[in-house]
Amino acid sequence: MASTRLLRLQKVYEPVIKRPLSNLVALFRLWVWLTEPSPAVAPEERSKARVLSAMLLAVVPLGMIVALMTRLLTVAYLPDDTSNVMVMLAASGFSFLIYILSRTAHYKLAALCIVLLSIFAIFATVILMGSTNPHGFYYLIIPVLLSGSFLSNRMTI
Repeated sequence: MASTRLLRLQKVYEPVIKRPLSNLVALFRLWVWLTEPSPAVAPEERSKARVLSAMLLAVVPLGMIVALMTRLLTVAYLPDDTSNVMVMLAASGFSFLIYILSRTAHYKLAALCIVLLSIFAIFATVILMGSTNPHGFYYLIIPVLLSGSFLSNRMTI
């Protein structure tokens, strides 16, 4: 009697149990489709290209959200200061273009572009802040880490 009841419950709940798993598989397939490098990328470099694509895929929406939230939260006491927000939005837009480039066979060029973009964005933000405090330059460690991760030793130095 218990086994027939269990079979009936299994038939009732089987579609409910399988649905989250199929959604998870679909989400995983979407992630692979969004981060898989071009077939022209050498097999030993595919993992670096995949990590670069994944990083850029995360940075683009987060950068835009941070830029918009910064503007919304500072509009009350800095109504005319939109320069930092514009730098962040421009950097996010260029990061999206670099993401598209990273999905092609030219992922090394995309890595170089994201390193240069991060250097430019940090300098632009520090200069536009108008502060004499050099603490903003501490963020220049980020391009060094990116360069060391994705570029050759010669290009990093």
